[in-house]
Amino acid sequence: HLLGGVAKIEGEARRPAHEILIAAAGPAVSLLLAGVFLAAAAVFGLAALPGEIVLLYLAASNLVLAIFNLLPGLPLDGGRILRGILWARSGDRRRATIRAARGGEFLAYGIFALALLRLLDPSGGFLAALFPALMGWFLLSAARAEKRRAELEGLGLAAGVRGLETLLRMMGRPAAFRGFVLRPRPVQPEAHDGDDGEVIRLSGGRELYTGRPSGSNRAHE
Repeated sequence: HLLGGVAKIEGEARRPAHEILIAAAGPAVSLLLAGVFLAAAAVFGLAALPGEIVLLYLAASNLVLAIFNLLPGLPLDGGRILRGILWARSGDRRRATIRAARGGEFLAYGIFALALLRLLDPSGGFLAALFPALMGWFLLSAARAEKRRAELEGLGLAAGVRGLETLLRMMGRPAAFRGFVLRPRPVQPEAHDGDDGEVIRLSGGRELYTGRPSGSNRAHE
């Protein structure tokens, strides 16, 4: 689109190392292309062939693109690398996403400031400020979307736990709740009573274990 291309990923990385490697692939390709075009420009220059200026421009463009994408803020690749590092340190992907998205917001504000300076510059004007303003708007919108999604994931987890507790109360077992574990198993949705509690098999092969209110204080898993 107007601001460049974007990568489409089928799913989120499951490990911090995967996040870092996937995010680093794009800037690595840009740096590789910059080196290839620079070497080609040197060969063209020594051979006095036309096209050296074009190759130098392509080398510089890829170098600038790599440096920009490595800035530490989501949704840039550098922000995803930062999220992977924070995720590895804290073990909390959601919190790492929020912190990396804040970095993206700060970057967007910096680009907005650059656009304002170019607008106030007599040699710049509206057209010179338009592109950085659009870039800042894109980064700010994307960073806020990443942060909001991470915040909603946290709210959804808490709401899910409260919903399960409410479900057990509606089933008439307010004292039966000892805890629950969702386990992937290739079974169909059904419910049956076990020897020491009830097993509710949910869709997707997940199972909800509830303990009976009588006697045993053992947590059912």
